[in-house]
Amino acid sequence: MSPPPTAGDPAADATPPSTPPGVGVRSERLHPAPLRFHGKASEYFGIWLVNLVLTLLTLGIYSAWAKVRARRYIYGSTELDGERFSYLADPLTILKGRLIALGLLVICALIDQAYLLAQPILALVLVAAIPWLLARALRFNARMSAYRNVCQAGARLRPRGRDRRCLR
Repeated sequence: MSPPPTAGDPAADATPPSTPPGVGVRSERLHPAPLRFHGKASEYFGIWLVNLVLTLLTLGIYSAWAKVRARRYIYGSTELDGERFSYLADPLTILKGRLIALGLLVICALIDQAYLLAQPILALVLVAAIPWLLARALRFNARMSAYRNVCQAGARLRPRGRDRRCLR
C-alpha cells in the first residue's frame, strides 16, 4: 500500500473533478440576435391580390393555397441570426381540415333546425371546444414551421403540450 500524499505533493493538490470536463460549460456565448424582415410591401400586396382573386374565383377552395403562399413569403423573408424561417404546410392538408370543419358545421346546423332544444347544447359544446381548436391550430402552425433546417432530421418545431392543458 502506498503512503498517503503529503502537503506540497502534486497528487495531493489534484482533486478529482466533480463533473466531466465540458459538461455544463457553453462552448459559445449567447448573443442577442436581431430579427430582420427582408420582404417588401409591394411584393406582399401582389401575392395578397392574386390570392384574393383566385380565392373568389374558386369560391374559397384556393384559400388553402393562398394561406401557404402568403406564409411562405412571410417566413422566407424573416431572418434570425442569419438564417431564414420556412413554412412547410401542404395546402391539401389545410383544405381537408377546412372541409371537415365545414361538414361539422353543416351537421350542427341541421341538428339545430331539427331539434330546438339542441341549440343551447350545441352552443355549449362549441364554447367548450374553442380552446381545444385554438391549441390544435397553434400546434399545426408550430409543426409546419422550420428554422435552420430542423425539419431535415425529422423533427420540426414540435410543441410537447397535451391537449387537455389548454382547458386550464
